[in-house]
Amino acid sequence: CLKKILDEKGDSHKSLSKPLLQELRRVAVWSLGLGGRESLDVGVNDDSVLTYSVEELCASKIFDEKVEVQRVGAWCLLDALTQCDSKQQKDTTGVFSLEQSVRSSRIDASFLSLSWEKLHKLSSSPETPSSSRDAIFTTSRACLRVISRLGSFIPIPEAKKSAITLRKLLESFLMPMGLIGSATSALVSLTKRLCNNDGLDETNSDVYQACTTWINEINRNCENKLEAYISSTENSSNEVIATAGGDDIRLLERAIFTVGEVSMVGFATDEDNSSKEFSKQTNLQEGSGSKDPVRGLHVQSS
Repeated sequence: CLKKILDEKGDSHKSLSKPLLQELRRVAVWSLGLGGRESLDVGVNDDSVLTYSVEELCASKIFDEKVEVQRVGAWCLLDALTQCDSKQQKDTTGVFSLEQSVRSSRIDASFLSLSWEKLHKLSSSPETPSSSRDAIFTTSRACLRVISRLGSFIPIPEAKKSAITLRKLLESFLMPMGLIGSATSALVSLTKRLCNNDGLDETNSDVYQACTTWINEINRNCENKLEAYISSTENSSNEVIATAGGDDIRLLERAIFTVGEVSMVGFATDEDNSSKEFSKQTNLQEGSGSKDPVRGLHVQSS
């Protein structure tokens, strides 16, 4: 529905998407208590509102139900908006350009990395109320999905910091199962950004090498995790195996799931195994002119 509205606006879609992006960014920043002096009116009932400034939005108010609703809504809408790019849609006559809209809005995309870091802290904190954890999880996934599409706009320092955090979480298999896929896509996007040399187009070989480095590290860590688990159980009784630590099992499950996700990096839905090597070679030959610099990567675990 949103894409249809934007496409119907034709070349004037920026008149709608520009203020929408600006407002979504404002709510996202405000609702997480990030810097700036934004404020927002939060409805309490039919007769009154509460107005919180960023400075006033302490931890307890971050988990206020009214604030949570606006935060989740803003990130879900931002997630939906960034999926509307006509360039990423097949069999479409739409004209909505996400890149043009982001540039015209002049939003500071560093809020994406800052939001992810804040959401990660909230999800890891024992002080986060259990009633808020589902909302934090949903918002975290939406944030990672948006980063995967807008990573090229994030300033290098923030992109580097988030890439390091994501890589550590994935390599140590500490990323929650439901976020692994989105986190992998976000890390690919940030890797592309970091391979962009001071505004110059990245080369496909640079992106291939950078992605291959952390994918191979994940594969090695998974292999070590599997070997350690097998050696610890192969000489044990069935009773010992059955009562193996739950944390070990969860890490093993995450390791296997993560390897599956990273093995799909560079894979296109319209491509089968017989064409993947051709796709990789063609992509390398096309250089920075290729639509997707990781197309055909296909790093497989040993």
